[in-house]
Amino acid sequence: MIDYVKISLVNYDHKQLFNSNLLEFFESINTHTGELKTIGPNGKERKPHQTAFYRGLTFKVYHHGPVYFSGSLHKYWNEGLHNYNLFDYNAFLDVLNDLNIKFGICPSSSQLRAIEVGVNVNPPIPTIEIIDNCLMHSTRPFEYKYHSDEGRYKQCEHSQYIIKLYDKALHYNAKGFNVKGEVLRFEIKYKKMQILNGLGIYTLNDIARFNWERFNYLLTSQWSKIIYAPKHECVSSMRLLQFQNERHWTNLMKNNRRSTFYKHRKELENHLEKLGDTSHGSTQTAIQTMVRRMSMNYTY
Repeated sequence: MIDYVKISLVNYDHKQLFNSNLLEFFESINTHTGELKTIGPNGKERKPHQTAFYRGLTFKVYHHGPVYFSGSLHKYWNEGLHNYNLFDYNAFLDVLNDLNIKFGICPSSSQLRAIEVGVNVNPPIPTIEIIDNCLMHSTRPFEYKYHSDEGRYKQCEHSQYIIKLYDKALHYNAKGFNVKGEVLRFEIKYKKMQILNGLGIYTLNDIARFNWERFNYLLTSQWSKIIYAPKHECVSSMRLLQFQNERHWTNLMKNNRRSTFYKHRKELENHLEKLGDTSHGSTQTAIQTMVRRMSMNYTY
């Protein structure tokens, strides 16, 4: 359920990290001048800091400043290797306990700056078809992206969050893992915390105290906003072919034809219902089922 996080540690003694025999810190040095790097790869000024890596997490201690760690808690639980299997509530608590034992990191002092909430599900049809069928999220188009670690994926970026779709099995099988069956990853990456703050989530401790079944609404409400247009070879309807073209939807929004946009979306849904295509609804059911499974043994 919980994957990537960016955390700032409040009232934390960074010496606990420096004294750990599990971490080896280094500073970025300009190999030509031997000086500390002060400009990042994006051309912006970077504050001097020391960095260490452990089991998929990155720890950063800034000179005269804050302490951060970021990365996948799911991968951390898997020794930093992968995040395609089940990462439930109990596994999340195990990670919090391990971070506290090894580095003195207290969940209540771990302030969230960004977080990914998502599920790995077995879709009703091949994952790549599900992803290709997703054209828009709300009124914005999906785009294919590539990341060296996550491989090729599809995302739709909004002001406070990003909706992401991955073929987890394809990616990890290519890396030499033996992932059986289809695995679709659907997640929300919160770039800003206002939405989750509104639910009382500010720290990792708040995530631990939060009833994870409530994530069902967050995930399924976002899934339901997807314009989902599967291709059916036996259907030659020009109207349906039009709806399968992403440009049709983006042109409606560019021309400020919002009412027509929603009218056509409803028409598309009616077409799919007549065709008996239930893959979108079945995937939503799989998301709901997985959230309930990962929420088991919630104790607060």
